[in-house]
Amino acid sequence: MTKMTAPTHPGEIIRDHILPAFGLTIVSAAEALGVARPGFNTMLNGKRALTHEMALKIEALTGVSAEMLTNAQNEYDLAEARARKREIVAGIKKLQPIAA
Repeated sequence: MTKMTAPTHPGEIIRDHILPAFGLTIVSAAEALGVARPGFNTMLNGKRALTHEMALKIEALTGVSAEMLTNAQNEYDLAEARARKREIVAGIKKLQPIAA
């Protein structure tokens, strides 16, 4: 059986692929997006979630789809939750449908 790898945080995709493709540094991208560099850098390093608002700003700047970026964040978040599934669902008993 093949082991699945965890999804990449969208901040890392932006940092490692999107910004370089447009010749942007973290500082120049933050300025172009009208956001503070420290918070932007935190997101790029995977320590903060990519918001829908930020995805729209990146789309406006680069043309990279906000949907693709937010889908990547959703996949990352779900994988993080699945890694903690046992504790998250502890004590919940699965229901069975009532026969008609």
